[in-house]
Amino acid sequence: MRKACVVCGKEFEAMTPAKSCSVECRRKRHAVHSRADRAKDPDRAHEYNRRRYAELSEEQRGRRRKLARKWAETHPEQAHKWSRTHHDEEAERKRNYRVEHLDEARKRDHDYYMAHAKERHEYARLWRGARPGWHREYGRKYQSSEGGKAAAAVAHHNRRVKLNGIPLTADIVIELKTEYGGICPYCNERIIKGHMDHIMPVSKDGTNERNNLVWACAHCNHQKLNMGLLEFLLYRKKLKAAMEAQL
Repeated sequence: MRKACVVCGKEFEAMTPAKSCSVECRRKRHAVHSRADRAKDPDRAHEYNRRRYAELSEEQRGRRRKLARKWAETHPEQAHKWSRTHHDEEAERKRNYRVEHLDEARKRDHDYYMAHAKERHEYARLWRGARPGWHREYGRKYQSSEGGKAAAAVAHHNRRVKLNGIPLTADIVIELKTEYGGICPYCNERIIKGHMDHIMPVSKDGTNERNNLVWACAHCNHQKLNMGLLEFLLYRKKLKAAMEAQL
């Protein structure tokens, strides 16, 4: 029985219910159907591909990666077409993958750095040589930013904290500033220049625990010195009484 190929239109002698005249046309027809199925249900197609990839051995994965790289080199426009048109989605996917596989990603980064340490050092040296003064300018901008100020406060307090304390982070400092809304908890005045203060001083075994930290004005922080909260409040009360007596 002679039939017409659904791909190229060429007539061929079919002994079976075949729709393609050759293996090449059959592959093309399957590729078209596969693309149509992926377009209808992309999530299902991605899940199927992930499952099939997980079943491969490391040697098979290596061969696939090698073939993919070779294909990308010979078809650069097609290889990067999706990434260019879906930049935000691709960036979000990579971020999510790194968060979900953080230990694996860190190990991979470390192994790569150790295997290419000399090349990385040489690249960094040449990069800095081509941009003199860039690091100093970047450092000044960062130190004047909100994140840089918080990081400086963190570094300062982490150097002084006792061994039983909890290391600070820049997020905690920013959270403290937001919580107090720019008002000093000691004098109830608006904070012009703020300091992070330990309610129980570090010198008296105070820690960096969240409930031991406040965001106070520089005047109150300097006045408090290494006094505890009750001691400081009594000192302020006596100081206020002495000043009123002089009037």
